[in-house]
Amino acid sequence: MRAHRFEFSSLFRQPAARLWGFHMRPDAFRLLTPRAMRMRVLDPGSGVAEDSVVRFEVGVWPLRQRWSALHGAVHAGRSFTDVAIEGPFAYWVHQHTVTEVTRATSRLTDVVWFAPPSWLRHRPGVALVRLVLKGLFAWRHRQTRRHLDHRAGRSLTCNRAAVCSA
Repeated sequence: MRAHRFEFSSLFRQPAARLWGFHMRPDAFRLLTPRAMRMRVLDPGSGVAEDSVVRFEVGVWPLRQRWSALHGAVHAGRSFTDVAIEGPFAYWVHQHTVTEVTRATSRLTDVVWFAPPSWLRHRPGVALVRLVLKGLFAWRHRQTRRHLDHRAGRSLTCNRAAVCSA
C-alpha cells in the first residue's frame, strides 16, 4: 500500500487565534462539509481533543460510507490531526495547521496522506481522488473565509456556487 500526499493552503485576513477558534466550534465539521455529501454525525465525540473519536456517515444509500476519525496531535492554537480508523480509504491521515503570518493574517494548511480503496489504487483513481480533494478543500477554505468574514462584520457577495468575497 502506497500513501499519497495532498496539500491545500490558503491565506486568511484573520488573526490565527480567530481561524483556530472557528475550527474548534462544535458545528465546524458540519459547516465545512458540502450538503451534497449528505454527511450525518453519529457521535461527535469530545470535539477536537486528544483521543476523541468522531463517527459519521457520508453519502446516500446504497453508497453510504461510515467513517470514524481519531483526533490526536492536538497543539492548541496551531494544529491537530485526524486519523481514519474506519472508512472507505485504506489509509487516511489529515493534518490541519494554522500559522500566524502577521497579527492580522494567518494561513490554513490541510495536508492529507491517503491510500485509496483497492478498486481506486490505479493511476486514474489516484488522480480522481486528488481532483475531488482539491475541489473539497477549495470549497472548505471558501466556507471558512465566508463564516469568518461574516462574523467580522465584513459584507459578503456570493455567487450561486457559494464563492464569496468581501
